[in-house]
Amino acid sequence: MPFTKEFWKGRREELSKKISEKMKGKKPWNKGKKGLQIAWNKGTKGIMKPNKTSFRKGNNLGTNAHNWKGDKVSYGALHCWIRRYLGKASNYLCSHCDKNAENWANISQQYKRDLSDWMPLCILCHRKYDKHSEKIRNWWRTR
Repeated sequence: MPFTKEFWKGRREELSKKISEKMKGKKPWNKGKKGLQIAWNKGTKGIMKPNKTSFRKGNNLGTNAHNWKGDKVSYGALHCWIRRYLGKASNYLCSHCDKNAENWANISQQYKRDLSDWMPLCILCHRKYDKHSEKIRNWWRTR
């Protein structure tokens, strides 16, 4: 029988009365103790020692990750990977016009995991760069 609202209707008050009757006459755990009570686990945060199977920061990145896909990664995931290793494109100047860059553009149009295959471009230069490249249009059609 599932515990629905109808099941608990009227029983909450009954249960709380039973519990309060049971607790009457019992002494609270901190009765008579002076000062601020310190929790039993105060100051133990971060003391646990890692064992052989525990996660260690940096060990499961890149090709060591359990779900590493290599070059068969999606468009968005590849751009996240580029952003992680090269930083935001806005931290660079556009490779064509020396304005502030806003996008990472792929040079070879093959979308490989090669950091030297990417360049920072502003939006206008990126559009012009992609428009003149037939490879990018064909690549999107085959996907």
